[in-house]
Amino acid sequence: MNEFLTLLIAAGCAAAMGILAKGGVERNLRSAIRTTLILAVGWGLAWVGRPANSPHTLSPRISALLCLSGLIVALGWILWLWSRQRPHTGGPALMDKLNVAFAAVFGVVAFYPRGDATAWMTVLLVVAGAFILTCNRS
Repeated sequence: MNEFLTLLIAAGCAAAMGILAKGGVERNLRSAIRTTLILAVGWGLAWVGRPANSPHTLSPRISALLCLSGLIVALGWILWLWSRQRPHTGGPALMDKLNVAFAAVFGVVAFYPRGDATAWMTVLLVVAGAFILTCNRS
C-alpha cells in the first residue's frame, strides 16, 4: 500500500477515534476499553501476521528488555492519563510535544552512537522546535 495513503488512513482513524470516544463514558473507562482492544489487535497481529516464536524461545536478555519496555510504556500511559485530569499543567499536549524531542535524542544516541554532525543538527532542530511549541502554549 502507498505510504501516503497509509498515513491518511491512520490520520483518519485517529480523528474518528477522537470523535467517537467522547460519547458519555467516563474517561478512565474509555482508556481502559481502548487499551484492551489495542492489546487484542496487537496479539492478533503478532500471531497471525507472521509465524511467531514461542515466548519460551526468547533469551533472558530479550525477555528482560521487553518487560522493561512494557513497564515504561505503562508508566507513560499512567502519567499521561493522570495529566489529563489536571488541565492547568499543560496536560497531554505538553507531553506530546516534548516526547518528540526525547525520541529524537534517544534515537540518535541509540542508533548513531558516534552521531555525525548531520544527525545531531537534525536533533537540535527537532528539540528546538518542540521547545518553541511547548513554550508557545497560549
